[in-house]
Amino acid sequence: MRAVLARDLGGYDPRLHADLDDLAGTYLATPGTRLFVCPADGPAGPVVALED
Repeated sequence: MRAVLARDLGGYDPRLHADLDDLAGTYLATPGTRLFVCPADGPAGPVVALED
């Protein structure tokens, strides 16, 4: 995910991307949170991230 941020989105900013520092705590241990993703190149493109 950090590679995508660096390559495509201008880099990691802790004010915006603090969830990346603790993915399990943010998304697995906190009820009601979700990590949404999309295919890189439309419906048939590769997925760039996953929700567990």
